[in-house]
Amino acid sequence: MYLTKKTDFSFRVLIYLKRTSERVKVSEVSSYFNISENHVQKISNDLHSLGLIDTFRGPSGGMLIKEETLELSIDELVKKLEVNLDIVECFSPGSTCTIDGQCRLKGVLKSAQNAFFDVLHDYKLKDL
Repeated sequence: MYLTKKTDFSFRVLIYLKRTSERVKVSEVSSYFNISENHVQKISNDLHSLGLIDTFRGPSGGMLIKEETLELSIDELVKKLEVNLDIVECFSPGSTCTIDGQCRLKGVLKSAQNAFFDVLHDYKLKDL
């Protein structure tokens, strides 16, 4: 299973934000992780849209993690952050695989994916 850079960077931002109860500026996170401010800004917007953080504009602005976000399991966060969890084409609706329904690989991969999420479910963001 492959997690996108967006998800990786989102986790970095969330972990950074959970360390403090004060507003954190995009530039601070950008500098700490050596990620462009543009990327961090986009991630901040996405995390805000998902209801995971609060954002504030202006000179005293910044980002704050929401307390309820800390209680989310890692699998819940991955499922919110990842656009596509289909690890192979036959997982997606409208698959054009000619052996779909005849191949046992799909079941094996689905079991592996479920095991992956089962492990992630055992940990909350506050635990990281």
